[in-house]
Amino acid sequence: SPYAGHLYLTGTSLSAALVSGILALEMELNRGDAPPELFLAEGSRDLGSPGHDPLYGFGEASAFGTLLAFVSRNFPLFPSTLVLSPGQEGEVFFLPRHDLQAWISDPSVVELAEFQPARGRLTLRALKAGKAELYLYALQPPVFSRLPVSVGSEPQNYLESRVYPAFFQRRSYLCLYFSLAREATPHLDLSLGSVEETGFRKRFLLSDSLHLPSGRYLYCFSWDFSALGLPQGLYEILFCANGFYCQRHLFYLR
Repeated sequence: SPYAGHLYLTGTSLSAALVSGILALEMELNRGDAPPELFLAEGSRDLGSPGHDPLYGFGEASAFGTLLAFVSRNFPLFPSTLVLSPGQEGEVFFLPRHDLQAWISDPSVVELAEFQPARGRLTLRALKAGKAELYLYALQPPVFSRLPVSVGSEPQNYLESRVYPAFFQRRSYLCLYFSLAREATPHLDLSLGSVEETGFRKRFLLSDSLHLPSGRYLYCFSWDFSALGLPQGLYEILFCANGFYCQRHLFYLR
């Protein structure tokens, strides 16, 4: 405190300074090559229940997490977060590369059950409740990616959506991922949000109910965002369903 000692304060006044500092770091990393893509949001540290929750929102801003999200931008993992219960296994998909190495921050929480880097897939097995992180890396040429893993005492439902830019064409790829601990008929809402001159605008891309047995599902398909008449800028994909954790993904449309 400028008045000596320490003060405990909360609110957006203090948050704005921390967020501005992390955004400045991200702009320095970009070196003016591209507008900031808000790795600040992608690199936030999850608090409380996995995903969005009423108390912590989407988590705590992290300068270190932002740096990791930045260096991982060209080597995405899907899903980007793994939510398991003890004894449960979960698959992770990535771009195939034979020289990849894997490291787990806390092997007492989760272990590597199967690793096939040349096929672009691995399987993690949860051992006990807790949180850990999986790191995939290679040296020549260097690649790096991080996967947060949350293991709860009870099976959890999890979903997320991500947008991957398609090279050499204007269409992108939209991927939807479901992990169901038990049979469910969730009502799904997939929306696209953007900040415009008149304020934050939300467009619904999908709103429907879908009956699914327990298991994991991955759907990827080509999506022409230009057909929506969207200008270049930063967008947020928000995927929500009753009984699931609400997940978001931010991407830059060029």
